[in-house]
Amino acid sequence: MSTPPTAPPPATPDDAGHSVPPHAAPPPPPPYGSTPAYGSAPAYGSAPAYGTTSPYDAGPAYAAPAYAASSPYVVAPGYGAPPGYGPPPTNGLAIASLVTSLSAFLVGLTAPVGLVLGIVALRQIKRDGTQGRGLAIAGVVVGGLVTLAGLLLTAFLVAWFSVAFDDASGGFAASFEEGWEEGLREGAGAGRDTGGDWGSPGQVDATSLLVGDCLREPIGWGDDAIDAVTVVSCFLPHGEEVIASAQSGAMTFPGDEALEVEADAWCLEEAESAVTAGHWDEGGYYTWLVPSEESWDQGDRTLLCLVGNDLSEITGSYLEGTANLAP
Repeated sequence: MSTPPTAPPPATPDDAGHSVPPHAAPPPPPPYGSTPAYGSAPAYGSAPAYGTTSPYDAGPAYAAPAYAASSPYVVAPGYGAPPGYGPPPTNGLAIASLVTSLSAFLVGLTAPVGLVLGIVALRQIKRDGTQGRGLAIAGVVVGGLVTLAGLLLTAFLVAWFSVAFDDASGGFAASFEEGWEEGLREGAGAGRDTGGDWGSPGQVDATSLLVGDCLREPIGWGDDAIDAVTVVSCFLPHGEEVIASAQSGAMTFPGDEALEVEADAWCLEEAESAVTAGHWDEGGYYTWLVPSEESWDQGDRTLLCLVGNDLSEITGSYLEGTANLAP
């Protein structure tokens, strides 16, 4: 069915009594997508022609300044690396350490030098940051091992030659000690070599004593007979020294007392001539040995004069002028 058109509403009077026509209904909106029709643009007057003179005097024409074309950019020169930023140098002692240690295989004496150079190089590398730490360590290791091997080899060779030479010479150590003792005896005025080893004084028969022999112990007083005495180097502390020897003038055995009187007078004269005067002030004394009747019958006629000291042992020889009291 169709809908009848709707009649417009009647006019309504305003406040003054005039009737106001009803407003027209607004036109329906245009469908989407369509462009509304606009009126044509108003016509503008034509633009004035340029070049007409103004009633005012035109100012001077300024010409645009001409600028010189800019020069092309110059490429900056390349700069080298600043000094001091290159790789650090290799430590010279590290190189010398390795070379010196390796040369020890040809000349064994250079190994200790390589060891010392390597140690010094490691300290320098740690301080100044130079290269060569590996070379220095290698020099220390090689030098140390070769040095140790050299010391062990030297000790072995010394021991081997010592044993071999000792066996071949019949006792090198003993011979050396005997020669040393003999030299000391000669230097201190010792009388003779008794055959005793160093530290082991020789036992000598009392009838075999000679001038210059030094006795380890004093012969003592009042002994009936003395068969043997111990002779030492006069360089060592000793008790008495034989300073003179003589033959008894008796034709037959005169008895112990007569021999002692003869020996006392003779020995005093010998002691005073052989020993300085100061000796007697420091506890010095003289004594003698005479043959026993048994020894006289066997042909012994020897009188011996000896000098000693009551205060201390003696070192050195009275006959050589080197005698002193032992400390």
